[in-house]
Amino acid sequence: MFHLCGVPLAPGSIVNAGNWGRVVSLHGWRHDQALREAALESARLGKYAARPSRLTSAFCFPTVAEAKNFRATYAGFAAHILYEVTLADSTKPQHLVHSYLCAPQGPYRPHWAELYWEDIVVQDAELKKMGVVLPLLLREILTESDLLIGTVIP
Repeated sequence: MFHLCGVPLAPGSIVNAGNWGRVVSLHGWRHDQALREAALESARLGKYAARPSRLTSAFCFPTVAEAKNFRATYAGFAAHILYEVTLADSTKPQHLVHSYLCAPQGPYRPHWAELYWEDIVVQDAELKKMGVVLPLLLREILTESDLLIGTVIP
C-alpha cells in the first residue's frame, strides 16, 4: 500500500488514522470540504455503519500507479511525498473505493454519497449504468488502522 504525505517522515514513523477528520473538525463549517464530508458521513451512518468513517481513517492507495495518478490529478498533493506503507493493525476495518466518488458523479441524485460506501464491484456497475467513465483508475483504501511508514517512492 502507498500513502501521500505533505511532510518528510522517517521509516518506522506512524501516520495516525483520523488526521483528516481532525482537520475538518478543527475548522468546522469553515473547511471547504465540510459539506461533502457531512454528506458522506450521513450516508455511511444511515446504511453503511460498519464501514470505516473517513473522519477516523487513514487513506492509502492499493498501487503505486494510483498514488502517482492521484498526486498528479489533485494540485494540493503535487508536493506530497509518496511512501510505501503497511497497516499497523490489519484487523481494523477497511474500505476500497474509487476516490472520484467522494463527489457526485453522473446525473443528479439526491443520495449520491451512498455509492461511495458500496462495494467496489457495485460502484463499477452503477457507474457503468449511469454512463460514467472515470478518467483514471484512482482507488483509495480507507482504514481505521494507523499506517507504518516504509520507504520513499521516487
